[in-house]
Amino acid sequence: MKTLLPLLLLTLAACSGQNLNKEADTAEKASTISLSRVNQRVIRYDCQGAVTSDRVEATRAPVQNVNIQPRLQENLFNSDFDNLTLNTKAGCIVGYTQFTVDYSYGWCNMRVGPGVNEIRYRFYYCDKKITHQDPNGNSYETCDGTPELREEGKTYINVFYEETNSNEVMEVRPTPESCQAQAPKK
Repeated sequence: MKTLLPLLLLTLAACSGQNLNKEADTAEKASTISLSRVNQRVIRYDCQGAVTSDRVEATRAPVQNVNIQPRLQENLFNSDFDNLTLNTKAGCIVGYTQFTVDYSYGWCNMRVGPGVNEIRYRFYYCDKKITHQDPNGNSYETCDGTPELREEGKTYINVFYEETNSNEVMEVRPTPESCQAQAPKK
């Protein structure tokens, strides 16, 4: 789990997200989000070449990275994003502006449903930051005082969801390195 979160955050940061229109203050002006789940036959093999699994699996999840930009970047210290329609929130936020919406429940993503979803955004600012170092020498910042809520608003997204089935077969084989790691020691 310790290595999963940094990997997830790096993946999220590396992917550009769809910019949501903060001016979409009514359902009629909602930003469109298209989510698609792809199902296909997946055959998995072990190190001896034997089939360990042959079934239909979801090979593309219905997720989308999104951005909501604040009016001001200077002294931005924190943010939060809530789906008021489903009472869910973004669990992992990158750069105070980017998060992932998901058709399914997830510990890091904001769950959304089909149709119009109302999203609340809040941006907090800190005028005086203090830099600290953890026991490993990594720097991090805290706010000298309480971060101030300076921007809050609501926007709407209109979520379209589809499931498709791929006719292609995916074969998953272990790497030679993973088979060597599993081999009994002599």
